[in-house]
Amino acid sequence: MIVGRIISKKIPFAVKILVFLLLYAVGLLGSSYFELLRPLEGVTHVWNMLRLYDLVFDTTRNGLFFGTIFVGMGALFVYKKIRIKQSAAILGFSLSMIFLLIEVMTVDRFELALESDFYIFLVPAVFFLFYIVTHIEIKETATTIALRKYSSIIYFIHLWVNFAISIIKNILELLLDMDIVINSLLRYMMVAVGSLLVAIILVELQKHKPFRWLKNII
Repeated sequence: MIVGRIISKKIPFAVKILVFLLLYAVGLLGSSYFELLRPLEGVTHVWNMLRLYDLVFDTTRNGLFFGTIFVGMGALFVYKKIRIKQSAAILGFSLSMIFLLIEVMTVDRFELALESDFYIFLVPAVFFLFYIVTHIEIKETATTIALRKYSSIIYFIHLWVNFAISIIKNILELLLDMDIVINSLLRYMMVAVGSLLVAIILVELQKHKPFRWLKNII
């Protein structure tokens, strides 16, 4: 609601994007760059305010600090005619991903993160990727319709798959009386494959009469 009001106001778009970037910067400091705030621990009033925020909201990964820049980015594409050569957009995306990888490794190396959700180069990476995918002309075919359906299901189901993996891991640890380590890459692969399998199962189920009601929700 707040973001929508800001976007609808007659404020120069550059100012709106600047506000959203500042909010994202606050989110950065509360997440992947948290250790940069550590010197403020000696400033009692400021540190107590930060602790109070953490107690109430737990994270800066929310619509205010994380979501605003991407909503603003979407509005930018709607209200402003962005024109970039596709080759330049692909180059921009590739460079953004390279720098994002370097950034992630740097943050991990210096142990700066409280949570690994916000990254500086995530913003340009999303910008160029969004431009690329919205400027690819694809003919409407049975394959593209199926892919659209699969992608929608995967988007909505992947968090539940991730949660299910955590539950199964905890159960196995109790049964086997041992610690099971799942690193980020392995978890990503498990969630991706698991989400795809669930999507395939749901799409196949809705073809059968007892499960045709699934068509109304997926």
